Amino acid sequence: MSRALQYGCVAIGGRGVLIEGPPGAGKSSLALALIDRGAMLVGDDGVMLDVHEGRLIAAPHQQIAGKLEVRNVGLIDCAVSPPVPVALVLRLDDKAPRFVEDS
Repeated sequence: MSRALQYGCVAIGGRGVLIEGPPGAGKSSLALALIDRGAMLVGDDGVMLDVHEGRLIAAPHQQIAGKLEVRNVGLIDCAVSPPVPVALVLRLDDKAPRFVEDS
């Protein structure tokens, strides 16, 4: 059973990078920067997630496939990736420490 979640996701080398975070955290900006460097858009604020054969699969949401919202610009069209297995989850958080402290 697929679930639509408000995450961003790009595909790099056939693997999904799921981007999560609160509104305004920079999910779409990060996705756009990765697309500029060769990634493909899976979804922006609308990704379908499903488990298939023990793997988490990210797929474009049909209603917004190929659309990326760029702040102060609006919606732009992007090439859309087919479904991909999720290999990495990034959580954008404004409370994260800027530097890693030595232990």
